[in-house]
Amino acid sequence: MKPKELHKELLEIAKNLGVKVRKGDGKFRSGLCMVNDAPVIVINKTTPVEGAVSVIAKGLASLEIENIFIKPAVRDYIEREADLATGEKDFEFKVNY
Repeated sequence: MKPKELHKELLEIAKNLGVKVRKGDGKFRSGLCMVNDAPVIVINKTTPVEGAVSVIAKGLASLEIENIFIKPAVRDYIEREADLATGEKDFEFKVNY
Protein backbone atom coordinates (compact mmCIF):
# COMPACT_ATOMS: atom_id res chain seq x y z
CA MET A 1 0.00 0.00 0.00
CA LYS A 2 1.37 3.40 -0.98
CA PRO A 3 2.09 5.96 1.78
CA LYS A 4 -0.69 8.33 0.66
CA GLU A 5 -3.26 5.49 0.64
CA LEU A 6 -2.07 4.34 4.05
CA HIS A 7 -2.26 7.92 5.32
CA LYS A 8 -5.87 8.19 4.16
CA GLU A 9 -6.81 4.87 5.80
CA LEU A 10 -5.15 5.81 9.10
CA LEU A 11 -6.87 9.21 9.16
CA GLU A 12 -10.22 7.47 8.64
CA ILE A 13 -9.54 5.07 11.53
CA ALA A 14 -8.55 7.99 13.76
CA LYS A 15 -11.72 9.85 12.81
CA ASN A 16 -13.88 6.80 13.56
CA LEU A 17 -12.23 6.50 16.98
CA GLY A 18 -12.75 10.18 17.74
CA VAL A 19 -9.04 10.92 17.63
CA LYS A 20 -8.14 14.27 16.14
CA VAL A 21 -5.04 14.55 13.99
CA ARG A 22 -3.50 18.02 13.99
CA LYS A 23 -0.57 19.43 12.03
CA GLY A 24 1.31 22.41 13.38
CA ASP A 25 4.45 24.49 13.18
CA GLY A 26 7.12 24.67 15.82
CA LYS A 27 9.53 22.58 17.78
CA PHE A 28 7.65 19.73 19.37
CA ARG A 29 7.68 15.97 19.39
CA SER A 30 5.03 14.42 17.17
CA GLY A 31 2.79 11.76 18.68
CA LEU A 32 -0.32 11.00 20.68
CA CYS A 33 -1.27 13.28 23.56
CA MET A 34 -4.37 14.09 25.59
CA VAL A 35 -6.00 17.50 25.31
CA ASN A 36 -8.94 18.07 27.69
CA ASP A 37 -9.23 14.29 28.16
CA ALA A 38 -9.50 13.73 24.39
CA PRO A 39 -6.81 11.93 22.35
CA VAL A 40 -5.01 14.05 19.75
CA ILE A 41 -2.20 13.03 17.42
CA VAL A 42 0.05 16.01 16.67
CA ILE A 43 2.37 16.10 13.68
CA ASN A 44 4.82 18.77 12.61
CA LYS A 45 3.82 20.33 9.27
CA THR A 46 7.30 19.71 7.88
CA THR A 47 7.04 15.95 8.43
CA PRO A 48 6.84 14.05 5.13
CA VAL A 49 3.85 11.75 4.54
CA GLU A 50 5.93 8.64 5.40
CA GLY A 51 6.77 10.12 8.80
CA ALA A 52 3.19 11.23 9.40
CA VAL A 53 1.96 7.72 8.62
CA SER A 54 4.38 6.30 11.17
CA VAL A 55 3.32 8.80 13.85
CA ILE A 56 -0.40 8.13 13.30
CA ALA A 57 0.12 4.36 13.33
CA LYS A 58 2.07 4.49 16.59
CA GLY A 59 -0.60 6.71 18.14
CA LEU A 60 -3.41 4.39 17.08
CA ALA A 61 -1.48 1.36 18.32
CA SER A 62 -1.64 2.71 21.86
CA LEU A 63 -5.45 2.87 21.71
CA GLU A 64 -8.10 0.15 21.85
CA ILE A 65 -8.23 -0.98 18.22
CA GLU A 66 -8.41 -4.75 18.66
CA ASN A 67 -12.19 -4.94 18.30
CA ILE A 68 -12.66 -2.70 15.25
CA PHE A 69 -12.30 -3.70 11.62
CA ILE A 70 -9.10 -2.49 10.03
CA LYS A 71 -7.89 -3.68 6.64
CA PRO A 72 -5.27 -6.41 7.18
CA ALA A 73 -2.47 -4.48 5.44
CA VAL A 74 -3.18 -1.41 7.58
CA ARG A 75 -3.38 -3.45 10.79
CA ASP A 76 -0.07 -5.12 9.93
CA TYR A 77 1.54 -1.71 9.44
CA ILE A 78 0.19 -0.44 12.76
CA GLU A 79 1.50 -3.54 14.54
CA ARG A 80 4.93 -3.23 12.91
CA GLU A 81 5.20 0.42 13.92
CA ALA A 82 4.12 -0.42 17.47
CA ASP A 83 6.74 -3.19 17.66
CA LEU A 84 9.46 -0.85 16.41
CA ALA A 85 8.42 1.81 18.94
CA THR A 86 8.60 -0.62 21.84
CA GLY A 87 11.74 -2.35 20.59
CA GLU A 88 10.03 -5.73 20.42
CA LYS A 89 11.23 -6.32 16.88
CA ASP A 90 14.37 -5.25 15.15
CA PHE A 91 14.27 -2.85 12.27
CA GLU A 92 14.72 -4.70 9.00
CA PHE A 93 16.68 -2.78 6.43
CA LYS A 94 16.47 -4.12 2.87
CA VAL A 95 18.45 -2.94 -0.09
CA ASN A 96 17.53 -4.08 -3.57
CA TYR A 97 20.18 -3.90 -6.27
